[in-house]
Amino acid sequence: MTSGSGIKAGSADRLVEALDAQIRSGSAPGLVFGLARGSDLDIRAIGPAAPGSDRPMPPDAIFRIASMTKPIAGLVATALALEGVFELDDPIDRHIPELADRRVLVRPDAALDETVPASRPIRVEDLLTCRMGMGFIMQEGCFPFMEALSELGLTPGAYPPSDPPDVWIKKLASLPLIDQPGTVWRYDTALSVLGVYLERATGRSLDTLFRERVFDPLGMIDTGFLVPTDSLPRLPPECREDGTVDDPGGAGSRFAAPPAFHSAAAGLVSTARDLLTFATMMLNRGEWRGRRLFPAQAIDAMTRDRIPDDQKRNSPFVPGFWDKNGWGYGVGISYPKDPTDPPGFGWAGGTGTNLYWDPATGLAGVLLTQRLMTSPTAPAHFDTFWRHARAAAA
Repeated sequence: MTSGSGIKAGSADRLVEALDAQIRSGSAPGLVFGLARGSDLDIRAIGPAAPGSDRPMPPDAIFRIASMTKPIAGLVATALALEGVFELDDPIDRHIPELADRRVLVRPDAALDETVPASRPIRVEDLLTCRMGMGFIMQEGCFPFMEALSELGLTPGAYPPSDPPDVWIKKLASLPLIDQPGTVWRYDTALSVLGVYLERATGRSLDTLFRERVFDPLGMIDTGFLVPTDSLPRLPPECREDGTVDDPGGAGSRFAAPPAFHSAAAGLVSTARDLLTFATMMLNRGEWRGRRLFPAQAIDAMTRDRIPDDQKRNSPFVPGFWDKNGWGYGVGISYPKDPTDPPGFGWAGGTGTNLYWDPATGLAGVLLTQRLMTSPTAPAHFDTFWRHARAAAA
């Protein structure tokens, strides 16, 4: 981080104006955004707490952050590997024997019985880099694998699985891999498997592991896998663009009770302040308020692009994604080409959330809404946010 640098004067005010216009146009519901740079921190709330509500969105609103859970899982896993709890090249078979001796489809659109043996076991690093051989198939066409995934209730989404981990893994193990391990990046499923691996390898629940290693040391008091009863009034409803409510706020939310599955892929709730605290620690390469919480080596290893160019060419995702993105250990890496591209490291959540931190400028930015994304393409308010947020460090 650049010593002594802060947020450019007036930047947050201009962001309020731009995002308020997005809310009035219907592009975004009520939201919270935050900027952090050096010793400066600015968190603002705009719009209503729920569509049609007269109650304003509070700055300490609690949001379902979905896939923004992944970088936290990636950091914990990388740190545990450096401590020798397991090795990154360890086969996962020891702790997840259900996924040993895999069969692999002869091609992604093959029938489920058209398989060959896996060339090697799935390794821990394959989980962190989304190259275990399973995940979203983003191409158009008919894919028996995706149909089977849906029938088993295993399709990745913005909320954690409803099955307990052992049941979920058993269902997943009934399917072949799509690709040979370590060869193709496919989104999401590998991080859910990583969470199961971490629980079995450490003998601790993911909730306990995250709290002990990350949330408690950083004072992230509003981050976890459920919302405490006294904090439920700060949890807004999660809606679709057409107004359909996917998860109600308050006591009716699925996050009002402990989940069956602590998902490392998409299970956490958090606030802008907590997330900027995490991002600032990452900018400081593992230090927080004079204390070293993680070795700098863990942050450096986690934020190195792990997907070779030839694999990017064979790993379809959003059109143009690999032209300006990479992937480390549970975290996205942005190579901005446009003013609306987020800088540095971070990720978005399918519930309408976004967090990135940029070592080049020392800026961290977070944008939190609760409008379910229906496409991996960034919504207009994400673009607006990053255009103005990046100017805050110019």
